[in-house]
Amino acid sequence: RLEEYNQLLERGQAAATLFASGGSMLVHRGKFLELGGFHPIFEPFYYEDVDLGIRAWRRGWQILAEPASRVVHDSGQTIDRLEQTSRVDRIRKRNKLFVAWLHVDAPTLWLLSLPRTVLKAFGWLIKGRWLELLALGDALRQFAAVRAAHVVIMDSSSHTLGQVMKIVRLAPWQGTDTR
Repeated sequence: RLEEYNQLLERGQAAATLFASGGSMLVHRGKFLELGGFHPIFEPFYYEDVDLGIRAWRRGWQILAEPASRVVHDSGQTIDRLEQTSRVDRIRKRNKLFVAWLHVDAPTLWLLSLPRTVLKAFGWLIKGRWLELLALGDALRQFAAVRAAHVVIMDSSSHTLGQVMKIVRLAPWQGTDTR
């Protein structure tokens, strides 16, 4: 699929993508504000762009990769210069959990996602993967805020995460005009 996606871009055709990377996105200001901007739970960095993209798709909006655009962005330079690697990794892992918890429907969260995370935590404990356990602890401390944001997202969404993933996976290969 990636090869087909790249072929679309090489032909100069915009293609649907789940999110636009924060360092290289161009966004409609009104829609950005309507979505509430980047959610503060992701501060200080990472995964806020993924969340924003998913929220946009859930509202029925599209995120496109435009092959004619060019961005020069030296990824991670500010963060890598100012932050310890272990702290950056810990925040990245925490925020990845936030994205999952924010966007899966409630039954999936309670019946699959959280139990699977608990099982993973046992594995991390056995393997001595302390960074993952610390990130999980950080995420769990903010779980009430995540649940509150989850309710807002669910109430404002016209599409489920499953529908979004299907649209994004299929759009470029069905020959549909994504503009």
